[in-house]
Amino acid sequence: ILCTCSFSTLFNMRAISPILIDISQDFGISVAIAGSLGVAYSFPAAFLALLFGPLSDRYGRRSLMLFGLTFLILASLGATLAPTFLILALCRALAGLGAAAVSPSVFAAVGDYFPYSERGRAFGWVVSGTTMAIVAGIPLGSLLAGYLSWRWMFGLLTLVFLIVTILVALFLPPTEETHKSKERGLAHYKSSFSLILRNRSTVIALLSSSMFGIFWQGWATYTGAFFIQTFHISTEALAPIFTIQGLAILLASRFGGVLADRFTKKSLAALAMVFGGIFMILLTNIHGSLGLGIALNTMTAIPASMRFVAGNALISELVPIARGTMVSMNTSANELGTMAGSAIGGLTIVASGGYGILGLSFGTAVILGACLLHIFVIEGGQEKATSQA
Repeated sequence: ILCTCSFSTLFNMRAISPILIDISQDFGISVAIAGSLGVAYSFPAAFLALLFGPLSDRYGRRSLMLFGLTFLILASLGATLAPTFLILALCRALAGLGAAAVSPSVFAAVGDYFPYSERGRAFGWVVSGTTMAIVAGIPLGSLLAGYLSWRWMFGLLTLVFLIVTILVALFLPPTEETHKSKERGLAHYKSSFSLILRNRSTVIALLSSSMFGIFWQGWATYTGAFFIQTFHISTEALAPIFTIQGLAILLASRFGGVLADRFTKKSLAALAMVFGGIFMILLTNIHGSLGLGIALNTMTAIPASMRFVAGNALISELVPIARGTMVSMNTSANELGTMAGSAIGGLTIVASGGYGILGLSFGTAVILGACLLHIFVIEGGQEKATSQA
């Protein structure tokens, strides 16, 4: 069930990429302006996650998931029918609100259900669920958008969220009481955030996540536009590209989960970020064939997937007594990176007329984030971090 939740939220996040050109043409706006839909989604997703994380610690993950899924259904339906770009942007903002409640609750629930020694493999399975959004959801939506209209992408999302909501309501067991805070009101928020913000290790981990968000989620906004404008292909031709990328992520997430449990999660996450940044720079600055572009895009996705698995497993145990809050702050950091990546991407495209500077900026950000993670973050939980600080 957690896999289906991850599938739906990533499908929702990535839905804009293959239809960005179609949206810009339909509303008569530039690709850079259409790319601001990424900001419209990420802004509420980033800041409202800070509200929902502590609530999930107190009231349970399932309640927050159902709350968020309700908003995601409404947002997707609204986007399907949006008559103007402004209405579409507002619907994406509403989707960001829903995602702010769902995504952190899913990842915190993995920490609730599985011990740290097995959490890499558990996150590997959850990421496999998200990968199916790239393997199946995005390609299917791309085909519908290419042959019919971009609105069918959001119609498909509406159906997916309806199904996931039913599954969560009927079959997901509640988290145990031992994972819920006994404090109430503002005192609960204050104590939860204090545990995290007073620790250098957790703050640096969040900063690193933000830099990863610039790199990976920022790139997700412009992947479709990059291939369409660089190689002059159609929207429906993106389907096999996303399928290949998704299959690579599927395999990498499972393998990365095994490696994360066998070795240190921090080292794997940092190393994966370095390789991801290198491949990103090569992808956007080597002007070769479409086949080479697909290969480099796939090679960028593989370490990104491994970092996602290892990084989330690491984050889930840095402050176990406030896991929901820590995971929500990590989600916020990632979404802030997504906003920055969307904005940086739009500005660099306008300024340079291409994607070379975009890739260089994203690659540099993620490599810097890897260095910070490796040097300053202490793996193993709040108690260990405090004793060694």
